[in-house]
Amino acid sequence: MVIGALARIIALRMQAPILVIAVPAMMFMLPGLIIFRGMYQIALGSSSEMMNAGLHQLFTALIIILAIAGGIALGDVLMRPVTSRMRQTRYVVDRRDQMEELASAAAGSS
Repeated sequence: MVIGALARIIALRMQAPILVIAVPAMMFMLPGLIIFRGMYQIALGSSSEMMNAGLHQLFTALIIILAIAGGIALGDVLMRPVTSRMRQTRYVVDRRDQMEELASAAAGSS
């Protein structure tokens, strides 16, 4: 959840999509070793017990991946009310800057 929440805040400040921040941040959490061990046991397993153990590890990796994705999505959803206020404040400041630029451009051309 922390990655989803922080990714939303950072993406808003950088004016970038949230996935650009969240995906690289969660890449180190993926269960690569569990997937490797599961595939290895399935490929070299001579007994059905080894293949079942490999399938169990692959299923465990799938559950971990889904939990990571769910946590990121939940963090993003929980931060929406906070960031909507940040976005509104940023919009007001941006509009004020645009109005000042237009006023100075009009005064300079007159």
